[in-house]
Amino acid sequence: MSLRSQIHHAIDDVAPPAPVLERRVMAFVFSDERDRKQLIPRPQPRWVAPLGLIAAALVLALVAGLFIGGRFWRAQNAPPSTVGQQDLKSLESRPLNFPTVASGAPCPGAPEHLNQHLGMVYGDGPVFIVNIQPYGSSDWGGWVGLHFAYQATKPGLVLIRARDLQSSVEFAFANYPLSPTAITAVGPVLGQAHALDHDLRLRSEAVFHDPWSTPAIDKHGDLPPLIALTGLQHGGSGCIGFQFDGPNFTENFVLAD
Repeated sequence: MSLRSQIHHAIDDVAPPAPVLERRVMAFVFSDERDRKQLIPRPQPRWVAPLGLIAAALVLALVAGLFIGGRFWRAQNAPPSTVGQQDLKSLESRPLNFPTVASGAPCPGAPEHLNQHLGMVYGDGPVFIVNIQPYGSSDWGGWVGLHFAYQATKPGLVLIRARDLQSSVEFAFANYPLSPTAITAVGPVLGQAHALDHDLRLRSEAVFHDPWSTPAIDKHGDLPPLIALTGLQHGGSGCIGFQFDGPNFTENFVLAD
């Protein structure tokens, strides 16, 4: 019996017929040393993740990222705990009534006038601007402190919204960093800026409470002033429309730079 026949009988005794396996064994036995090295299979990794499992992991990571990102966004844009969410949403649902002013047209700014109780003011009330304090500019834009007065007749939250009437740049509110104030910046976060030696979070709106709901800042019962830090991004026209929405009123007026 030839060597080839003996190998065939040995393979049949230890394994069921397997043509591919038989060919590999025969090729290995009858090859020289150099060819045998090429026939030896390379070691395979112990575990390779199936593509379906990898895809599922990527989907889970994406969903987790969206969930965490959504929670972070809501936390960033949520109003402070001192501001009632329901009251704020009710005021935000009121339609905006800003005048339309063409680019390059004269700004219909409200004239400063005398109020018998407050002195020289802007606005017809019940919310007035009684002082305007410029604070210069930063890399983001120009900054102005607005001091308001409020002649309230009914308890409730007051919402302030504003925008540049002759450009699409942002007009923002930030919490006033230099002294106590009863005005709080709320609404969607527009970004960050550094001004007045402080890092500021810029928001699209501001609110304040009626005087009966505002805590005093001293033992004498003095209330914090109504001061808002406002910013106009570089490139703005300075023709700013304001809307104030309170428990029983809506007020509009325009400030010209």
